[in-house]
Amino acid sequence: MKKVLVLPLFAMVAFVSQAWGEKCKYEGKIMGCGYPTGCYSTSTEYTNVPDDGSTCVGSETGKSGPTCTCDKIIEGCKKDGEIYTFNSEPSIWLSEPWGKGATCGSNGGTLAFTTSCGKWCKYSGKSDCDAIKPDPDGEYGSPTATCAEAIANCEGGGAIYDNANCSGGSPIFKFTPASTALIVAQSSRSLHISSAKDATVSLYDMSGAKVYSGKVRAGNSVFSLEKVAVGSYYAVVQSGSDAKKVPVVLK
Repeated sequence: MKKVLVLPLFAMVAFVSQAWGEKCKYEGKIMGCGYPTGCYSTSTEYTNVPDDGSTCVGSETGKSGPTCTCDKIIEGCKKDGEIYTFNSEPSIWLSEPWGKGATCGSNGGTLAFTTSCGKWCKYSGKSDCDAIKPDPDGEYGSPTATCAEAIANCEGGGAIYDNANCSGGSPIFKFTPASTALIVAQSSRSLHISSAKDATVSLYDMSGAKVYSGKVRAGNSVFSLEKVAVGSYYAVVQSGSDAKKVPVVLK
């Protein structure tokens, strides 16, 4: 079951004063943090609450605590967002809604750090669309350390899309391991596929990047992988509403 994404509070509240605290920098430039809810400034005006110091929240809460360091803010942004750098402070941080609803990339920001795997996921029963990325804390299900693991985690409980809106025109994979309408098996450097309908074959490397693709007709087919380099991969075969994922090792 996917947990609800809880963003650090410093990315959800407006600054009371943009003059407070030290402005955080990344690689010597002004730093902003991009989240699904907006593009936010970063500053040490925030204090550590709760007691474990895991979240930086604004001092306007009235709670006391040690000043949050830029290192802690950078750590939090890398975990839940994306780091952007700016040559000058964007105007979206100077007035309400303080960057909410904005994107860093369209406001002069240059992407400096991201853990995104280049795909998006919508979990069953959820209306939100989340970027797929490694999740070592297991906030989206089983803990994952690589893009391949994160993509597989989405496959097990949701649908994969190739855009950030999880909307039409994008591939949706519905995995049905028990289905007998689609059978996929590797034999040497080929895949033997039995499907009731025409099928699409996509081969991914272990980082989640697509390296090869093609189609086969309904019935019993052999999909050649002779042109693919030696290595470990996984194949996603989609036939109608059925899809199966199989490991592929090429020697």
